[in-house]
Amino acid sequence: MIKTVLSIVSCSLMLGTMQAQVSDSPCSIGVVHAHIQQDMGNGSGQILIDIEESTSNHKFEWSNGESKSQLSKLEEGSYTVKISDDKGCSETKVFFVPGTTLLSETSGLITFELHPVPTSGKLNVTSTESFTGKRIRIFDSLGKLVMLKTYTASLNVSRLQAGLYYFEIEDGDRLTGRRKFIKQ
Repeated sequence: MIKTVLSIVSCSLMLGTMQAQVSDSPCSIGVVHAHIQQDMGNGSGQILIDIEESTSNHKFEWSNGESKSQLSKLEEGSYTVKISDDKGCSETKVFFVPGTTLLSETSGLITFELHPVPTSGKLNVTSTESFTGKRIRIFDSLGKLVMLKTYTASLNVSRLQAGLYYFEIEDGDRLTGRRKFIKQ
């Protein structure tokens, strides 16, 4: 059995870079660096892929149909790329282009924060208000309900796929607050 281990070496949002390295595999395309620029609400986001520690030529197949190492004019959202080389190795990566409303979105009547964002496991909710008896709903980026729970201050979201999600708190049938978060 071939085992591939993905380890995030470094990550910073916007707005910087994300570096992923694959090890313990006889087939590796190299170290992938993604330079991500935030969308400012006008389709100004960008992703630039650099690959180090590789002598191969690389082919890029993006979820939006592009085939270059750099994408531009991107709106907020998740973008998937399959990177292959001339040795037959390939890897699929998901990158998120943040938007201007990522953490400061205000909707509803309840003020609350989600952290850490992005998250890979636990998602914590903080507020000065009481959420006792309220329901939490989480939707994927396509609007599909993926989690429905009674409020807890810490949620395990590790089983969700990587991408953008919408977190809602509701009281009965009334939506009282909504935020976005990223699952790595």
